[in-house]
Amino acid sequence: MFAAQIFSTMPHDWSDGRMVAALAEFSEAYQKMFLDHAGHYNLYIIGDSQPVFEQGGQIYHVAHFF
Repeated sequence: MFAAQIFSTMPHDWSDGRMVAALAEFSEAYQKMFLDHAGHYNLYIIGDSQPVFEQGGQIYHVAHFF
């Protein structure tokens, strides 16, 4: 539910598609943060599903395991 909480910080007049695209822009920072924490504390983290931009600009929801 980490990703869903970020939606509450976005303008209320944005469409769902625009919010998902904006959330996808956080995916690199999201992955880096959890990779750093998993490595630093030597543990596995099951992450939330997160929209991620792929080649061609497509957005996919990806579940992460760090």
